[in-house]
Amino acid sequence: MSAVEVIAKVLRSRLLIEELTVLPLRGASDDQIESEQRIIGRRFSLGLARFLRRWNGANLDVLVLFGCGETHSEIPRFRDRQSLRPKQMEEATIIGSDPAGFVFAESSDGKVISIDTQDGARKVVGSSFDDFICRFVFGLDSHLFAGDEWKQELQDVGLLD
Repeated sequence: MSAVEVIAKVLRSRLLIEELTVLPLRGASDDQIESEQRIIGRRFSLGLARFLRRWNGANLDVLVLFGCGETHSEIPRFRDRQSLRPKQMEEATIIGSDPAGFVFAESSDGKVISIDTQDGARKVVGSSFDDFICRFVFGLDSHLFAGDEWKQELQDVGLLD
C-alpha cells in the first residue's frame, strides 16, 4: 500500500483530531513540484512526489508534511524549513515534523531519517517515504513513532491488520 492510500484510510477512520487536521483543497502540480525542487536543490522521491500530487502537504494532527509553492497557510513549504537540516546532512531534504520536536528528512537514497531537534540524534525510520508513513507512523511500528497508546488507537479503529 502507498502512503497516499494509507493516509486516505486514516482520514476515513476519523482517528485524527479534526480541528488539528489540515489538508489543501488540491494537490501540487508538476510545475509546483519542479519549482520547489529547483529552489531547494534536491529531488523528491517518487513516493513523496505522489503524496504531493494528491495533497501538497498536510497537517495530520500527529505529523506535518510540508508542501510546495502555494499551499494551505497552516502547512509550511519545503523551502522555508530546510534550515532545520543538520550541517552533516546537506544532501537530505527536510520533509516534515511532529509535535514532539522531531523533524524528518528524506536522504538522497530515499530513506527517511528522524532528527531530534533537542540533541541532534538521528535514526533511520523508513526505507522510503511510503515505508515511513505505512509502517512507522500509521502501521505495525507506530509505537516507535508515538508510543503504545498510539498503536492501540490505530488498532482500535481497524487500521492495523
